[in-house]
Amino acid sequence: MHLGTSPKTLVLLCALAAGLFRPAVADDARDAATADFAGLRRNQDYIAAYVMAVDAAAAGTADPRRLVADLNRIAGLAYECGDHFAATLAVDAAVAAARAGGGDDRHLGEALLWRALLRRRLLSAGDARADLQAADSLLATAQADPRVRGRLKQAHANFIRAETGSAASVPLYEDALAYRRANLPAPDPDTADNLVWLAWNLYEAGRFGEAMQRLAEAEAELRALGMERHTLMGTICELRFDQAALAGDLAACRETALQEIRIQQAARPGFPFGYARSAACSPLGYRRLLWVQLQEGRWEDAFVTWGQSQSPVTREFYRLRRWLEAHPAARADLRRIYGRIRIALAELDAAPPDAPPQAASLAALQAWADLQETLRGLDLPTEGPEVPAAAVQDHLEAGSALVGTVSFELGGSNPERLTVRRQDRWLVVVRPDTGLRWILGESATGDTLAALLREDVALRRTLQRAAAWPTAVAADPELERRLRRQATRILGPAVPHLQGVTTVVSIGLSQMVRMEFCPGAPAAVATVPALEIFADLAARPALAEEDRDVLLVDGGRPGPGLRALDTSGELALLKQLYPAARTLGGAAATEAVLEQWDAAGRLGRLGLAHFGGHIRNATVPERDALVVSGREEDGPGGDLVEAGELLYFYDLRPDLAVLAGCSSAHGRPRTWNEYSSLAQVLLSSGARHVVASRWDVDDRATALFMDRFYRALDTAGTADAPGACAAALAEAARWLREVRDADGRQPYAHPIYWAGFVLYGLP
Repeated sequence: MHLGTSPKTLVLLCALAAGLFRPAVADDARDAATADFAGLRRNQDYIAAYVMAVDAAAAGTADPRRLVADLNRIAGLAYECGDHFAATLAVDAAVAAARAGGGDDRHLGEALLWRALLRRRLLSAGDARADLQAADSLLATAQADPRVRGRLKQAHANFIRAETGSAASVPLYEDALAYRRANLPAPDPDTADNLVWLAWNLYEAGRFGEAMQRLAEAEAELRALGMERHTLMGTICELRFDQAALAGDLAACRETALQEIRIQQAARPGFPFGYARSAACSPLGYRRLLWVQLQEGRWEDAFVTWGQSQSPVTREFYRLRRWLEAHPAARADLRRIYGRIRIALAELDAAPPDAPPQAASLAALQAWADLQETLRGLDLPTEGPEVPAAAVQDHLEAGSALVGTVSFELGGSNPERLTVRRQDRWLVVVRPDTGLRWILGESATGDTLAALLREDVALRRTLQRAAAWPTAVAADPELERRLRRQATRILGPAVPHLQGVTTVVSIGLSQMVRMEFCPGAPAAVATVPALEIFADLAARPALAEEDRDVLLVDGGRPGPGLRALDTSGELALLKQLYPAARTLGGAAATEAVLEQWDAAGRLGRLGLAHFGGHIRNATVPERDALVVSGREEDGPGGDLVEAGELLYFYDLRPDLAVLAGCSSAHGRPRTWNEYSSLAQVLLSSGARHVVASRWDVDDRATALFMDRFYRALDTAGTADAPGACAAALAEAARWLREVRDADGRQPYAHPIYWAGFVLYGLP
């Protein structure tokens, strides 16, 4: 980043110009606000609580101890509501400020505790263990608040659950509960939370009677607190639904599913937009209602409910971008606010590792709170339109079909720990000529289910390990046999209903399950996160050919911390196919050109945006980034385009976006049963087709794959010809798998070379 003044000075000047720091509050007003803050948190109005907490922190920068305490409060608030972006900003600032002399051992211990919990959730228990041990040591000798000690005890239980399973964690949850009952007032929200998660782990450990008893205690505690609509009550509904489902009580299942939906809908407005809101208020109640409707044979109702249960993060982002198309003034407001976040993040990224980052962190947190307030003030639709099967039929081309899978795990929630007691998997097929069919694919229990879960986990890990191997990987017939067996087991029941189908729109298929491994299934496949998005994309007209720009971004040149990529071959071909294309990259400030194009409206009418080069997968999805030149530097005029910028700053809506770098579609699985990735963000932004990779891809294989893909697409004439992108991707995969070198060998026969790229959006 090249600025005429220091980054810190720029941040403070911009903050003052924007009215970032509000007037300081007196201590008596602060004490009164503390009670108000507790009420907002109890009522799950996290957005209002953010504003109050960040204002208090900004007003208290002159008092280091108070600042650390306020940053800890923001970190806890953000962690609790699933806002990992704000939690990361706050906890990193709290730790740095405490180590620089703000506060005492209590404050540093609490900051490290929040960081341990956050790292456990985002990375792994092993990555976070050192922070937990340090927090334990500091809080053991300090006069810590009983709430912090209780949180520390429950954190130890959370870590043991992640490392060894629920059975071993139960005594630690019980110890935390005993401490809280002895040291906190009754009733208390922390005690209620403890009871719920103790019940959850008792349930996963097979101690069902004790689990139901603890659930009853938790519900009584929540009702005594007036928290009947708290999302913890939704968690209680989940366990009660499982028990009723295993007992065959459909009436009880329906009632608990509807109760969970009501709780989620009531809570949603108070949660931050996007990832955080969907983490804690995901539409899992709809999935349970769907299970009931399938048991009752209510096929049409089940199809609509299935659509309501899908990909809440992507759907929410998608609805925002569609709404902004009709409200450009609102888009300008979001762009202005997110511009402040960009400046603050650039300051943080440029700071030395040990520098206390309070000013930039507070600037980013204040802008983030303002962004959430602004989003809540917009008249955004909270739910998309219902999409019946007949509407999908109208959008399907002849020779195509929509295929989806949905699985239900009953009696547990942790497949890798094998705590699931029963798994039902259903498939749905919609064809323009034969209509809607639901098919029960498999229903497994006991040892059979455990073996299937182990095999699915082992296959995923085998592919990921092979993709990470630094040398050439030979063909693996045994792996392919296992992949065929898995695909046949999962997709095989749908094959008899796909006769004559050449192109599939898939919804709900696992990232590791490929149709080409299932005998008799079409190889040309496009994946769409939700019915709502498919129906909208299919109904939207493509750009006229004369209005299409082509943008080629070369991010493969060497730079600090980056491995050099050879993108010359694919770029040469693209320049040959698209002579008028604009190529960006190298040492130029690529993002400055993107801003110029955006201001001129050109990013909204791209026919093709090809990003050749690196992808940065960050620990929080808002900071995933496209490396748009060889230098990995962020900020205005820098060389990274982050997911948050694509969502709130740029208006990038290409007909076809190709992300040729590694793991551009991999992302992270979350509790809302979808993946967060740059592919998801670009589709949310309005791209009709997105090609992205599921794992790390080989440079040479990728160049050959892209060559074949673009030549096949050129033969079709346009990406918007029916099924053209899906067919071109399938052709590239088939060709790369079978291509032979000068010695007659097939160097790219292993699936990691040819099965890594997938198509999202329309086929």
